[in-house]
Amino acid sequence: MSETVVLIKQAESNYWLTECAKLSQLDDQSMWKAIERLTNQHSASAVKPVRSQQQDEEVYLFNDSETVAEMEKHHVLVDDPEIQTDEVTFLQCY
Repeated sequence: MSETVVLIKQAESNYWLTECAKLSQLDDQSMWKAIERLTNQHSASAVKPVRSQQQDEEVYLFNDSETVAEMEKHHVLVDDPEIQTDEVTFLQCY
């Protein structure tokens, strides 16, 4: 893994440990609110990075154009001999 991915995973682990330690100091209502926030039971943020495998390396895409290209590659450009490229290009216009 790249150094960036390792740093992100370490930061995430430290964040979780810190937040979980705070739970024992909260009253019941606040504790459940914090648990809901930590487990993303409601999405507070509309922007989420897309994880992609590029050249045998895990990368995160934040840019809109990169995200769109990755989503098209995953959902639109299908490796199926039954589907012609012209049909996919036609569908992208709509």
